Amino acid sequence: MVFTEKFDKLCEYESCEKLSEYNIDLIYRLSYDTNSFIRALSAENLAKIPNKRSKSILFRLANDRHCFVRTEAYDSLSAFSDVYYKILVHIIENQKLILYNKLRFFQKRLTVTVKIILDLGG
Repeated sequence: MVFTEKFDKLCEYESCEKLSEYNIDLIYRLSYDTNSFIRALSAENLAKIPNKRSKSILFRLANDRHCFVRTEAYDSLSAFSDVYYKILVHIIENQKLILYNKLRFFQKRLTVTVKIILDLGG
């Protein structure tokens, strides 16, 4: 299946009231796709399938390397219940802390590098 076929199928599923087992299985498989946009669309569609497998896939996608996929997974998980909302808030807070620590590390590293360059030049 090429990108456009996957994209068209997932867009078609967005407007469906009820999905067949085949459609659900395809969404599950596409959640592992190499294309981040397809994974994000899969996450969006998984909100319509309130079961354990969908939730576990959404938790996996909530840790995806692409922020767009994570955002769609968070949004879909929040549709399940308030418990998941609290978990998502915790995950997002941890993400903020990790980004803050990385920023501070690179800021210190940049400061040291600039100091070394100035010392060599002066």
